Amino acid sequence: MTRASVPSSSRSSGGVPSRLSPAQSERLASLLAETSRTFALSIPLLDEPLRSEVTIAYLLFRIADTIEDEVDWSSGDKARALNVFTSLLNDGDFRSVAPDLIDSLATSEVAHAGYARLLADTVFVLDCFAALDAHQRELIARHLTRTTEGMALQLETGVPPGDVAGARAYCYAVAGIVGELCTELFTTRNPRLAEAHAALIDLAPRFGEGLQLVNILRDERDDAEAGRRYIPEEDCRRDLADLAARDLHAAAAYVRTLEFNGASPGTVAFNALNVALAFETLALVNSVGPGAKLSRERVAEMFATMRVAANSGTPIVPLLERSAACLGC
Repeated sequence: MTRASVPSSSRSSGGVPSRLSPAQSERLASLLAETSRTFALSIPLLDEPLRSEVTIAYLLFRIADTIEDEVDWSSGDKARALNVFTSLLNDGDFRSVAPDLIDSLATSEVAHAGYARLLADTVFVLDCFAALDAHQRELIARHLTRTTEGMALQLETGVPPGDVAGARAYCYAVAGIVGELCTELFTTRNPRLAEAHAALIDLAPRFGEGLQLVNILRDERDDAEAGRRYIPEEDCRRDLADLAARDLHAAAAYVRTLEFNGASPGTVAFNALNVALAFETLALVNSVGPGAKLSRERVAEMFATMRVAANSGTPIVPLLERSAACLGC
């Protein structure tokens, strides 16, 4: 995938520069581009230091997700590895604390080349995490631990979701919690959002759930080929698609709340692009079926539109609403 360029303006949310070196930032951006289609585009819309904080958080969550889904280990070994991995977030001497895990991640067989490189760079990502401010480290560690506990439980039980409620519980563990973490990071770096914090936290789990459900519906065939199942039964697919649509409208309300309460343009654009891509992807999956993806040209067009809006101070919510209208087509 073509690596997203950083917006030409670099407003600082809170006026605090990144504490990472240019070389570290470039290496993180390279890892991001190799492991994500969507977030490699949306994260560069953020201002520093949020851009670095969200990049590191994303990569740490991606390492956990890769342990859960991609490495060729037993479920029990994966669950134990997840627990050890999160324990590393509280100890700076990563190699001496869990050298076996670090070596195993670096040499594990993973089909996706970007994920394999990320696992090999686990210590580097942890070093960048250690360079963050203490408050941001605590937020990321606490929420990532909650997610890995949910992943480990799923692995240990070995039982896929049995109904819509089960699918929602899984989505909360792996994505709703991410929404809560991002909200905490946004409000820390955008002090004007203090009064909107409660409203944003209330909407955040549905934001994450909506994005995850779109991924599940889009990737159903690929997951089935890999032996994973997140859609409980055939007749649940429509229920999950309807739930995803409602969740995305809640996510749009989240973006409106950000913009109305004075979040930085980069923060609004980051969230709006993620929701807009999800709206249009869900509409396409509903029309074509699992496996459908937006064209690279359409994704690039949406990114460019959001970037221009963020850099010019143009209201962003109207741009999101155009994508939301796709579900009514």
